[in-house]
Amino acid sequence: MGLIRWLGEKLGLTAKRKLGKKEPTQTPPVSRFPAAKKEGAFEEVGPREPETKAPAIAKETAVGIETRLGEPPEVARPLTPPAKSEVLINIGFDFGTSSTKIFWRDVFNDRVALLSFEDNISGYSSVCLPSTLKILRSGELFFGNAAEKDRNPGTVFRSLKVCFACSHGAISCRDCGPSAQPGKVAQGRFLIPTDSDGDIRVTAAELCALLVAGLMREARSKIIGCFRPGTFIKFISNMAAPLDQLEANRIRDPYERLFYFGTELAEQLDANCTFGSALSLCRRLAQNVPLIPDSEERLTFVVPEAIAAVHAYCKLPQTEDGLYALIDVGAGTTNVSFSRFSRDFPKPVAFYASHTDIVGADDIDLALYAVLKGKYSRIEHADVTATRNLLHSIRLAKQQMNDGTLRISQEVALSAGEIRAASSPIIERIWRVYETAFRRSYAKEKFASRWSLLNLVFVGGGSLFPGVVERLKRKPDSIVSKLGMKPWELPPDLKMQKQSSDHELKMGLPLLAVGLGLSYPKIDISDYWPPEAVNPIGPRPVIDREPDDWR
Repeated sequence: MGLIRWLGEKLGLTAKRKLGKKEPTQTPPVSRFPAAKKEGAFEEVGPREPETKAPAIAKETAVGIETRLGEPPEVARPLTPPAKSEVLINIGFDFGTSSTKIFWRDVFNDRVALLSFEDNISGYSSVCLPSTLKILRSGELFFGNAAEKDRNPGTVFRSLKVCFACSHGAISCRDCGPSAQPGKVAQGRFLIPTDSDGDIRVTAAELCALLVAGLMREARSKIIGCFRPGTFIKFISNMAAPLDQLEANRIRDPYERLFYFGTELAEQLDANCTFGSALSLCRRLAQNVPLIPDSEERLTFVVPEAIAAVHAYCKLPQTEDGLYALIDVGAGTTNVSFSRFSRDFPKPVAFYASHTDIVGADDIDLALYAVLKGKYSRIEHADVTATRNLLHSIRLAKQQMNDGTLRISQEVALSAGEIRAASSPIIERIWRVYETAFRRSYAKEKFASRWSLLNLVFVGGGSLFPGVVERLKRKPDSIVSKLGMKPWELPPDLKMQKQSSDHELKMGLPLLAVGLGLSYPKIDISDYWPPEAVNPIGPRPVIDREPDDWR
């Protein structure tokens, strides 16, 4: 099915220029949700009940698919022929452990833009929105930059994507927040203290949905501001998750629910929404929609990170067929996938294996902090707030290591040797993720000779730290005779909502690969063979004698 036909059937949408006349369609009002359900309702998936399943038309209104610019999102409009222009926007929502990168694409005009944030807190690139959620005891709720800038005491979450995966057993627990189980690690269940409602039990899935909603709400507001008043905007959205978590660990459905509910909630939250009321909205939605719409009906999709990055890379004119290692070193995790790209096949990408582990740039920050703590006595006795500020200063200083020295201030610094000694164990852990993925992949073709040339593609900001790429450029096995380094390039027609320096864009290229791939409509993203569909091949049969008869 072609892209235009698929979008037309899904949205009832016609671009005058390409699809002809638009037929009017009526949209029913959004129903009010029943009373909030108990904690954990977000996680529950009941039996298939068609009468409780959210209809596709209601979905369009609930997520703000049909709203007039300049009016409140909750004011739904019937799907009648527009008096003025209409656009279809595909949002590439790269929800990362530390930061979120957001592209948007005008589908019918094939224009792509990258959101940037002028008021970003220092330490974050202007194209990276902090994946941070903060809850004050008063119940105030902050997202992204606002969460990082607020200086009032409260509960802060900076690695909720890791917590979400942990709660489903995909990775081990880091105990990132106040546990709801006294004496035990959180494992995705937290206890949030508030003045008005006491201690509130909440799951990582619920917090993730609220964070996605808050960030998506800000993204849509910026996108809407790019168009003239009166323009009709329809949204579809893609989010990414690690390939091995979606395929091997079977948590695709929880990711799909997370993104669906987060996108729904984006239209219901307002600037003054408290934690209690936002959580109530989330739980009501989970109760009202125990089973989210099928992929043929909904407008939110979850795509493997590796597929999104490979799709973006394969769109580059210089991309050649061959074997690729996609190495994504993020803030909290490292994911490595091995795949083979063959342009002439119906499914051009076949993944051999993928492996994810909780190790990344945050671990390097903690290692550098430990060295500073031992070197300077005043840091050794720092309180929680001072420690948090120092870790933020380390992140900022890493981006300015021009002479190999990490300089926090005139008096506080680490030499290149100290940095190397502190980061080497972390880089070795990253190497082991790469090595594990290679072993699993090569096991499927260990009798083949197609592994002599391996192309490395780096994704994620962690790969920018000195020593990471150098370590991973070593051959993982003697079967590999040549390694190729494949550079990233941004599309020449990419639009920026804030002019960034060439240096900032160049440094940010590995950060943007997944988001760029997600900016394409789901139907346009290459189909692929998942790891479980790529079967091992055995050795060639050994013939110990020449057969003299084939009877």
